[in-house]
Amino acid sequence: MRALVSRHSRVSIAALVACAAFAAGGAAYASIPGAAGVINGCISNQSVNGAHAVVIVDSSASCPTGTTGLGWNVQGPVGPSGLAGPQGPPGPQGPAGVIGQLEQLNGIPCVRNNIPGTISETLDANAFAQVRCVVPTHLTATGAMTCGLNGGNLCAGATLTVDNFNGGGSGVRITAGHALLIGIAGGAPLSASSTLSTDPTGHGSGTLQSEGDICAIYGVGVGHELGLEVTATDPTGLPQATTTVTFDC
Repeated sequence: MRALVSRHSRVSIAALVACAAFAAGGAAYASIPGAAGVINGCISNQSVNGAHAVVIVDSSASCPTGTTGLGWNVQGPVGPSGLAGPQGPPGPQGPAGVIGQLEQLNGIPCVRNNIPGTISETLDANAFAQVRCVVPTHLTATGAMTCGLNGGNLCAGATLTVDNFNGGGSGVRITAGHALLIGIAGGAPLSASSTLSTDPTGHGSGTLQSEGDICAIYGVGVGHELGLEVTATDPTGLPQATTTVTFDC
């Protein structure tokens, strides 16, 4: 089998290496790669059997006669940006933000008596802030008011029920139109408004009474019905709820 590199070739390559080492000033003091991050080398201008000799030289050395300088970057240039990756999963809930104004409390979710609601912030006449958890309130009326009781203008019979008011035993204020004198059976004397007692959860129920010739006031004939709106209002002013009470004339 014929050797790929002849004796003459080995001598030429060895000479190139020797010259490069001389030009570099000795490998012991080499600076490879250079300060710019480039590896310097020399390649022979003439090939031997199609092969060129390449040697690495110090960054400060010059290639000897018959060779051409080469350079390789230790780190290549920055490539183009890759494609955007898929959307990651949602992160954890962040910490609560700082409230800069009291009005920012409005609408924040809250829970009262296991019922979800929202925060409502208001200022009273003395500029004191009131913060409440407002939940959906209910006022319902069952039954009808029968008038002409006791041979007079007393009407009674409908039961009013309230739910989810602020509670705490403060009760709710019941009012009706046309300055009608109303009250709750067993309670205070009839007046323009009456208090319906509530328990700590904001629930209360009682029998409504009213006084006055309701049918005559509204021009409703005997044997007909009259629907009158009744309003329940929390002592703080909010919330409110309304319902219609039926009067049998």
